Amino acid sequence: MTRPLSWRAIATAAAIPVVVVALVIVLLNAQGTPQLRLAGVPADELKYLRPASESEVTINRGEAVDRARDGAPSVPGDAPIRQAVVARYQEHPDDATSDRLVWVVSFDDPDSFGAFPLLGGDHLCDWALHRVSYISIVDARTGDWLTGSQIGVFDPFRPPHPDLARYATNVEFCQERAREERAESAKS
Repeated sequence: MTRPLSWRAIATAAAIPVVVVALVIVLLNAQGTPQLRLAGVPADELKYLRPASESEVTINRGEAVDRARDGAPSVPGDAPIRQAVVARYQEHPDDATSDRLVWVVSFDDPDSFGAFPLLGGDHLCDWALHRVSYISIVDARTGDWLTGSQIGVFDPFRPPHPDLARYATNVEFCQERAREERAESAKS
């Protein structure tokens, strides 16, 4: 003969799923705000972007890609796309109201775009700067191009982009400059 379950056993059985759900919520919140990730783009470049849903956008992916290519300086019109994702972009880090829904478009093979523009310096070794990543940010509601970001590395030991090869007449000088920069970095 089986004995009926007590109220205590029923309450305990009902509490287990509630405790599990509460624990999952606490653990998810402990991880902080999810950050957007894009292949080949350093996380620092994406710190003001959070994942968002495509269901809120006004312009589609294709339009966003076209606007990203058109708006970004030095990006060819046929530049291959690595990824295009929707995100929330905080334009002004100290102002929560500056949050915008955007498309973030990352380009494949950004080093093929040609010269990497620099501000200042003697420009003697500009040919040795190689793009690692290039992203464009487009407003997902208006289609306005907002901004772009590129990361490059100075590496005179790599051959220059074919468009810049004619400027690479001072390879030894630039390689020596790179060795000196590495030595200075190692001291610090």
